[in-house]
Amino acid sequence: MKRKFILVLIGAAFLSGCGHKGSSTESLQATVEKSTAHGGPLSGAKPEVKAVVDQAVVALKNDDQAGAVLSLRSLRDSGELTADQAMSVQDMMAKAQGILAERAARGDQSAIAALQMISINPR
Repeated sequence: MKRKFILVLIGAAFLSGCGHKGSSTESLQATVEKSTAHGGPLSGAKPEVKAVVDQAVVALKNDDQAGAVLSLRSLRDSGELTADQAMSVQDMMAKAQGILAERAARGDQSAIAALQMISINPR
């Protein structure tokens, strides 16, 4: 089951056509900035929601996509989000997982371990 999950993520990374780490990271940063900017879905979120998003942003800046995914997943599942906010959080999670899948496809053992950790801790 775990292998199948990892293979699906790796396949998604190949199909996305984003073979360059920088472009994926930039896309994720743009998504976060758009979501949290004035008028974005998360700009008017409750302080506790913003705190979790900020925690995920710090994790992303530290190249910890797995930490960001786990934080965002707990936020998504909390029931504290509007539909637009939940979609925005889901998009950020998907992009962070895509970055991990790309790194895993290139043989990055830490990315492979991170994907396994995420799959072991499903919600």
